[in-house]
Amino acid sequence: MTDVLSSALATCVGGPAGYLAEGPQWSGGELSWVDITAGRLHVARWVDGAPRHYMSLSVDGTLGAAVPLADGAGWLAMTGSTLTELRRGGYANPLGPVFTGPSGVRFNDAKCDPLGRLWAGTMHGSLPGQGVLYRVDLDGSVAPIRTGVGISNGLGWSPDGSRMYYVDTADRTLEVHDYDLASGEPTDGRVLVDFEPGGGDPDGLTVDAEGGIWVAMWDGAQVRRYAPDGTLSAVVPVPVSRPTSCAFAGPDLDVLVITTARGADLEAGGGLLHTCRPGVRGAPATPYLGKTPRPS
Repeated sequence: MTDVLSSALATCVGGPAGYLAEGPQWSGGELSWVDITAGRLHVARWVDGAPRHYMSLSVDGTLGAAVPLADGAGWLAMTGSTLTELRRGGYANPLGPVFTGPSGVRFNDAKCDPLGRLWAGTMHGSLPGQGVLYRVDLDGSVAPIRTGVGISNGLGWSPDGSRMYYVDTADRTLEVHDYDLASGEPTDGRVLVDFEPGGGDPDGLTVDAEGGIWVAMWDGAQVRRYAPDGTLSAVVPVPVSRPTSCAFAGPDLDVLVITTARGADLEAGGGLLHTCRPGVRGAPATPYLGKTPRPS
């Protein structure tokens, strides 16, 4: 049976007005997230139980995702088709293009596994099957792991690192893979959740400390929690139509921060941050722990 968590209704806590806010990550006592189409990275400190924005950095073009660097002094940013070292104060060091493909392909979401490898996927705005899921290993090498992706989206790992979760929004699926943490190899991929039509599209995700998978539902006005066996265990309503992703944040990692996008009608609250306290805790984001990436 599904619980609608009346005590965990998401409420808007503001933040810089954005169009396509995405990719929240809690690391080093800060929350960071991106506004993809605006090419901006936002950073917030935790004040009185909520994130308070204090800094933004801009890049040229789109900013599909940004993961924290191990030294705490910046982020590894996915700018268009390029990996970029983005430092506090605005210094940006492009590391080179990761791929060459049809015009319109860009990075869309990224996250590091528990050992600090980077996983980053791409998408095309109108051409299906042009996306690729890449892995940046700890030696800095970049490899395409999966091709033919529609819209590469949510990434996450079980608390023990033995399972990897992945969303292809175009396929409307949440997949689970057995994951060899030592090698970074996902195997035995299978569909954990096949989303029904009419309830929104699966987008970004996070995994809580109990192994529950929280999936933001684009055009679904909710975030859903699935048990490791794929059972729907909770639903958190969100007062805007387009939640995009989520992450646990705060000193106790007990606040679910939800990023959102503005719909075509520019609804109030779209593009801003929303939060709730769902009664479980999460884990901080793992920073990128590898060498400087060497895109080919």
